Amino acid sequence: MFGFVGDSLWFGRGRGGAGRRICKGAGGVRMVFTGIVEEVGKVKSLDKNDQGGVDLYVAASSTLDGVVLGDSISVNGTCLTVTSLPGDGFTFGLAPETMRKTNLGDLSKESGVNLERSLQANGRMGGHIVQGHVDGTGVNGITTGSPLASVHV
Repeated sequence: MFGFVGDSLWFGRGRGGAGRRICKGAGGVRMVFTGIVEEVGKVKSLDKNDQGGVDLYVAASSTLDGVVLGDSISVNGTCLTVTSLPGDGFTFGLAPETMRKTNLGDLSKESGVNLERSLQANGRMGGHIVQGHVDGTGVNGITTGSPLASVHV
């Protein structure tokens, strides 16, 4: 499977994989991620909510530092908004489309997830500043017959 991340093409597994992204946080301000994983959190629960989606609760430690309600956290490359801070982790509301178009729909209790806080303008900016919105998914085709196979879409 592949997906477009801004102007870049990335390859992933399952439901479109996960990419790095820029997304809107509290107040409409765009949040930027580098794609460098800060911590691997653990899914503690996935509970259906009244809006037809899922409330995802992820236990974490180091990525909790300085986070407040409404902040954006990259979870497996998908930008999510913190809806509650139960003390040892984050809760996020996942819409049905988010579940379908990312690998978050494949998670189960105790799954490990890659976590990254959004960048701050006064911090170190290692990695890459890239956009990670999934604009579409598809199946790639490979032309064979050469040791250096070419990918066509």
